[in-house]
Amino acid sequence: EVQGFPLPPPFRLGGKQGNVITKSTTNAVHRGWRVVAVSGRRLAASDVANALLSAQQCARYTVTFRLGEREDSDADVEQERAAAALAAAQRREAAERARRSRLEAEEAEAERARREAEQ
Repeated sequence: EVQGFPLPPPFRLGGKQGNVITKSTTNAVHRGWRVVAVSGRRLAASDVANALLSAQQCARYTVTFRLGEREDSDADVEQERAAAALAAAQRREAAERARRSRLEAEEAEAERARREAEQ
């Protein structure tokens, strides 16, 4: 957890993708660490800087780091996004099936009521 506004950020980002700590003013964060999430939201390397800018407007925010030299895997983030999109599509399809089922039941009830009224 990091203190945000009005204090300046306790570290600077750099590197090819802009998600590596290049300078730190706190002993809790070390140079070379890679930012992988801001405020609990996992991000692609290219999105880290913008997310940090908006998070720093809050009084406190969290930053999650990954240690090591392995390259960022934007594929992992993309897989998570794809899984979330698939889950959302499945929820929409289930809601549409439920809506159609409800409409069919209402039409059947209306037809039954019409038949009773005719007799």
